[in-house]
Amino acid sequence: MDRLCKEKCSLERFNLHVGEVNSVHNRCFNKMLNFENQSHSIQAAFNKQSKKTRSEHQIRLGLLLKWQGSSWNLDCFFEVMMKVSLQKIKVFF
Repeated sequence: MDRLCKEKCSLERFNLHVGEVNSVHNRCFNKMLNFENQSHSIQAAFNKQSKKTRSEHQIRLGLLLKWQGSSWNLDCFFEVMMKVSLQKIKVFF
């Protein structure tokens, strides 16, 4: 009987420590799982987007890479990187 009571009390203490669904522990645990499955999470997020949103992201990425290249005088390098990145994004979708 004592053992059962100790297990019940320890489980109650553990639940108090960990907290409910929105507790810090549960949020951190979910973030850790998302980080472990990061590529899957990113792919799922992109797959949920519409084609219009995807193309807007591609345009923004291209403009960002062009802007960074011109600000660092590495236009040629970043143009190549932009083309490669856009090709990878197109293959990804």
